[in-house]
Amino acid sequence: MQKSKEATARIALFKEFKTVPCIYTMESSFAGIDFGKEKGIHLTTAMLETLGKDLCRTLLIYENIFVPSELTNEFT
Repeated sequence: MQKSKEATARIALFKEFKTVPCIYTMESSFAGIDFGKEKGIHLTTAMLETLGKDLCRTLLIYENIFVPSELTNEFT
């Protein structure tokens, strides 16, 4: 671990929860989107909510807890 990263949430949680195998952080830009069809716009609340929903669904699938019915054929 780099000395400069010791105060980050990811490292603090890793040190606190030593038995947890994976600690993730999710970061977002304050400056908005810089490529693609939405280049030049700032992230909206709806976009951030979608990111959160997709993250939760991904974790459920990754941990084999639940696969949404619309994705069953892709992950079985």
